[in-house]
Amino acid sequence: MKQKLGRIIKKWCYHLPFGWIMGMAVFYLIWGWDPGIWFFGLIIGLFISSIVILINVNDYNSIKGLGVEDFMNSNHKLNIGDNNEILNDFKQILDMQFVQPEVFVLDEHHIRAKLPDSFVDLRKSENGYILSVQRNNFPFLPDRAKNYKLLTQVAENLVQLDYK
Repeated sequence: MKQKLGRIIKKWCYHLPFGWIMGMAVFYLIWGWDPGIWFFGLIIGLFISSIVILINVNDYNSIKGLGVEDFMNSNHKLNIGDNNEILNDFKQILDMQFVQPEVFVLDEHHIRAKLPDSFVDLRKSENGYILSVQRNNFPFLPDRAKNYKLLTQVAENLVQLDYK
């Protein structure tokens, strides 16, 4: 619980400047520029940041079996196992995408592709293959568990293709 609370506070601190800028922009658009209004912009920034973080906490808490290391994080890793067909199955999954991904690395031990919002990486290690997903931009901000859901969907598809 302490680790989750620590991550929530850390991510809230990351969001605070964005919320403050948005709060100042709202006050500027409504009442014009006044140097004495920064305090109200800060209050609105605290409110906006808190709402964003609470929405993210709700999304992460709704996932069953999510570990503490993946909570409020946009970079996730999963060990899939050791099967020689995993790389070919992963290439097949990438080819079936509606939006064709950019493939940066493609060799016999490693595939790295860029999807619209994230990088997907499949790498061979000593223990098998490691599938990882990370956010393209602002990787330190939470992503409403979108990358974790993507990771589990790709892993489930790899397992389904493996049994056929």
